[in-house]
Amino acid sequence: MFNGLQLIDVSAPDYRKGAYGHSAPQAIDLTRGVVQLRNQGGQLIEMDLGQADVHVDRTLASYAAGFRLQDGVADIASPVVTVPNASDKYWTWDKDDTFQLVQDMATSAGGAVKEISMRLSNTAFQTKQFALQAFVPTEVQANADAPINPTLAAMRRIMNAMMLAREARVATLLRTTANHANVTTLTSTTKWNGGSGSNPIQDLFSIIEASLQPVTDIIMSEQAAHDFAQNAAVQKFIANKQAVPGLPRLPSDGSGNGNMSQFSAILGLPPIHIAAMKMKTASTTYSYVWGGDVILLHKPPNSVPVDGQDIAASYTFRWSGGDVGDAASKGGFIVRSFFNPYRGPRGGQQVIVTVNDAEVMTATTVSGIVVGAHQ
Repeated sequence: MFNGLQLIDVSAPDYRKGAYGHSAPQAIDLTRGVVQLRNQGGQLIEMDLGQADVHVDRTLASYAAGFRLQDGVADIASPVVTVPNASDKYWTWDKDDTFQLVQDMATSAGGAVKEISMRLSNTAFQTKQFALQAFVPTEVQANADAPINPTLAAMRRIMNAMMLAREARVATLLRTTANHANVTTLTSTTKWNGGSGSNPIQDLFSIIEASLQPVTDIIMSEQAAHDFAQNAAVQKFIANKQAVPGLPRLPSDGSGNGNMSQFSAILGLPPIHIAAMKMKTASTTYSYVWGGDVILLHKPPNSVPVDGQDIAASYTFRWSGGDVGDAASKGGFIVRSFFNPYRGPRGGQQVIVTVNDAEVMTATTVSGIVVGAHQ
């Protein structure tokens, strides 16, 4: 007997002959080192240890997956200009001071000289405040397993949401046809993806020719870029070029502009920027922020024009002030992170991010839109 259990050598002849019957349900096989139990009915119960007996499933401490927004093009389409006040006015010299042909300039010695004047206007803007916050309870932060960092995740969630919202605002501004003097609307027969009479290069050249300043950037969604690269008219144009070894290829991983610079160089076009960012609205579908339209625009080589001889299609006026306590404005963004003792039994960390922006079309005559390139 051992602690009330009868230990039996099951290799013994008497055990094998059933001499013990079922009076002793516990046994140890000394030859194999296996613990066995028999119930009152004589059925054998194996006691071998399995994987589930020696391990409790838990989360991995070295793995935390998620998703990342593709790089946006909002800062290319509408460069940020930091301003000292939440609202102000910006100056613009009249375009006809540059382009209008002045007639009757001939004069004579002592004769009258025709006089011309400068025309200057100012336009008001009002920045709008955008803000998001997140709250991380102390209990959540204190109980988080590695590598989960709830506070860091909250900050990323806020910044992703604000970046996506800015991208959508700029895209909405520049995809509004009323904001462009140069508009080309494609039909089912002229669309880039399968239109029998499509000619993407001519669509772009037409707007480039109509712009009052050189087009410096072309923005198209990933879909439109793929349509452009596969379009028969584009491929034929490239194939007819001399000393072109082959058609450039686009990246398949959404990694920036890839070889679109080759297309631009071969076709004599400005740089093409692929807008690969996607969004999900109230519906259950995911779509490209910039949709199926193509935007052409001009922006100065320097971020802010100051000599009255350059202009951008769009600017974002961002208020640089409004510091709050120790939360200083950095590039117009104010980030506040503090312990809030008034929420929940233990309080928690409150994170708030705010920015004041005004996305403005500053010149409708130096941009254009190809509506419905991808349909």
